[in-house]
Parts: sequence; C-alpha cells; structure tokens
Amino acid sequence: MDWIWLKELDENNELIAERIENEFNEQNISDERLAESIRFWNEIQPVSTIIASQQSVQDSVYTITRQNPYAKREIIDRFRGLKTTIKINKKKLSFNDRNQCGRDRRNGCLHRHDYIGFLSYLDFRFLDIEQKAF
Repeated sequence: MDWIWLKELDENNELIAERIENEFNEQNISDERLAESIRFWNEIQPVSTIIASQQSVQDSVYTITRQNPYAKREIIDRFRGLKTTIKINKKKLSFNDRNQCGRDRRNGCLHRHDYIGFLSYLDFRFLDIEQKAF
C-alpha cells in the first residue's frame, strides 16, 4: 500500500511541476513580472521553491521526515519530494516540491488544489495590475 501511495505522490508532484510550467508560460508575462511572481511564490509556499538555474538539474524523487511544528506531542511527518527543471519564458528554473506522505495535513503543506488556486490568483493579480496601469 505504501508503494502505491508513494507512486501517486510522485505522479502528483510531476503533474504539479508541469502545471506550474504551463500556467506561467500561458500568462505571457515579462521577465520582470516572472521574477516578481517567483519571489512571491517562494514566500508563500512553505514546501515548494522555484529558483533560477543555469543548467538542467537531474530529476530526483526523495522522502524526508520532519517534526510537525504544530503538534503538541512529537509527530514525525513524511514528505515525498521532486526536484526537476522547468522552463518558463525560455529560462531554466529548478523546481523543488514536497507533498506529505502521512495522514495529517495541518502542517502548512499546500497540495494540488492549492496550487491551482494560487495560479488563478496570479491571473487576477496581474489583471488588476494592468487595469490600474491605464
């Protein structure tokens, strides 16, 4: 059962990376706005980072454990991670994401539906910026 769960998390992480790459590229935003969006992304995503990379990183999946900082007693949570290269605006970026393997999701971890919501928020945020500019 654990093997199936890990495979599902690996597939989910790959889908998240593809979705982020596609959604950002569909925005057709300037490099300046992209840099601003990535800074914002990295601030609010506790388990996901996007950083500039001169070369492609080798795809890797991994499992890490850490203490749940919100638990009153010791609870060790497992996370399944993916490190891969994505291309946005023809620039290589290193994407690192972790999804929780355990049962308790109250640790600040964002999941697939949260990413979709965030990307929708970016759409509206840029529309608002463009409207204020005129």
